[in-house]
Amino acid sequence: MHLEDFLDRQSKDALHAILRSEDASFVVLLGLSGLDPKRDFRFGDFSGLDMRGVDLRDFNFSGSDLRGCLIDGDTIIDSTTILVDAEIDWVFESKPQIVEKMLEVENAQGSAARRRALTELETQFQSPSHTHQYLKNTLDNTRSIDTFFDVLDYFKAREEADKAIISKGLIKFGLESVRKKKEIQNLDPRPLVCHAFSKGFRNLQTRSPRKFSADILREQWIEAEYR
Repeated sequence: MHLEDFLDRQSKDALHAILRSEDASFVVLLGLSGLDPKRDFRFGDFSGLDMRGVDLRDFNFSGSDLRGCLIDGDTIIDSTTILVDAEIDWVFESKPQIVEKMLEVENAQGSAARRRALTELETQFQSPSHTHQYLKNTLDNTRSIDTFFDVLDYFKAREEADKAIISKGLIKFGLESVRKKKEIQNLDPRPLVCHAFSKGFRNLQTRSPRKFSADILREQWIEAEYR
């Protein structure tokens, strides 16, 4: 059974329209989704969404996570916007400023430039939730092991989902790196993965992963090379 087996035709069409859309703005996706603002936005995770210029009158966000959502002077929120028990940490930063810094992180040539941009992103913008969501998405989507570990040093795991993303990345890059090293082609990657996972998880349970680095993988490569 697949998820689509439980959806009606209207829901399937809406999902396909959203996936095909080249415009990811809140207003456009809302129109494609067919969601009811008074009913379908309760108890959801909408953290990090760009709501600049959006008319949020008559929206019911009861119990929802709105941390890190971008809003500006054109965002309309009034007495008809229901925010009962919602987690709120609006980001009033101008989108061009914070997004330019995020693009600087993504386009950095080398670790030093990337870490400098990450430091500036962390210290210059008073929008911790939005920054957290950006770092989380980067860890989940990047294909670069250097980017993964640079970003990881600036990422503070807040919940189990954060830890799961870190663990998934450790396993993915651990396996990829072992496969690429011809001199240890016959090495069983499972000990490396288990070591990285267990050490990383213990680290997460006791403190933030700021000091976490590629050493957890490198030390295993060194041991393997000198066997």
